[in-house]
Amino acid sequence: MASEQQAENAVKFYESRAVHYDGTWHDDFTRRFVEYVDIKPGQHVLDLACGTGLLTFLESDAVGPSGTVIGVDVTLSMLDVAKFKQRKAGDKYSNVTFLEGNVLRLEEIEMLKGKTFDVITIASALVLFPDPKAAIEHWSQFLKPGGILAVDATHPRNLVSGIVLERVARRLDLPIPYNRCWSKTEATLCGMLESAGLECTSVTTIENQAGYGRRLYDLEQWDDFFVENVIVKDVTRIFASNDIRRKAQAIYKEEWEKLAVDGKVEEVDSVFLAVARRPVDGSRHVSEAAEDSVVFKGGCRCGAL
Repeated sequence: MASEQQAENAVKFYESRAVHYDGTWHDDFTRRFVEYVDIKPGQHVLDLACGTGLLTFLESDAVGPSGTVIGVDVTLSMLDVAKFKQRKAGDKYSNVTFLEGNVLRLEEIEMLKGKTFDVITIASALVLFPDPKAAIEHWSQFLKPGGILAVDATHPRNLVSGIVLERVARRLDLPIPYNRCWSKTEATLCGMLESAGLECTSVTTIENQAGYGRRLYDLEQWDDFFVENVIVKDVTRIFASNDIRRKAQAIYKEEWEKLAVDGKVEEVDSVFLAVARRPVDGSRHVSEAAEDSVVFKGGCRCGAL
């Protein structure tokens, strides 16, 4: 049930963004993302939550004509844009296949049955899943022994209004279409991967992800963000009734103020990008970071940032 709900939320969240998704900060970020992944000619790559194919096409260039890339996404409008770009490029991306499907239910996609990959990537999407550890464990089943998984997770102050909104929803016991409060440091992401049975080989902080660096907001700006996120952008209708919105407004102000230092709330334009390897011998090493990683299905404890 959680998998279906997550997929429905993803479709609602992204279906209207497909036309304008390219030409934003995503273009530059996917180019930077692929630089950290050691993709070789002839390899077979699986790009999950591929969207409009920004990362998928870069991976196609990397593997060359002797390799293959499969992109999977649940949002048809995003895939339509990806397929249009593929057709427009002629034979350039003939080694790419786009598939519609739930990335938490890969076993249900006929073309993926019995397949394993040298590389699996998932960019700007891990924090959309209610149980990231379970998601990584699922994807790892489609990795060859020694194959690598590359994934990123947000800095705790990235899009700070969003983390405040998540805290509000959790306090009101409301569903939220992302789960990012577990992502706190490079070590947290590394620990998450290792707790799922992979060997974390590298983790890097990518700064200036969307191009704005760092921002400082005034305490009074909480109301602007509340209106933007709850009144205008609540595409999945989490805060559906006036009563819920009134309660959410008071909590949003309270949680916003908790983040303030010297009367300012800082926003940091950074993400953590990690590369992990599936053990060749099936052994499982769990670091202290993994043991200290506390994650709960459907959410987590949102402590101080």
